[in-house]
Amino acid sequence: CSAISERNKAMKIRMYVILKAAIEAGIDSGYLKAYKYEDDPSVYKIKESINNEIWEALNEIIDFNGDN
Repeated sequence: CSAISERNKAMKIRMYVILKAAIEAGIDSGYLKAYKYEDDPSVYKIKESINNEIWEALNEIIDFNGDN
């Protein structure tokens, strides 16, 4: 039992790695989504799409409202 508790104490989440992966996924997804229905979206549309997808990705890993 103490071996398990010692192992749990040693576990640390690499938040930077997790956030970086979510943000990169959001950027990729948002960029592709901006072009999904338009051949030449405006810079505003591209940025808006990327922003929305980053927040969607972050919402998947972070509970901002405490809802679990």
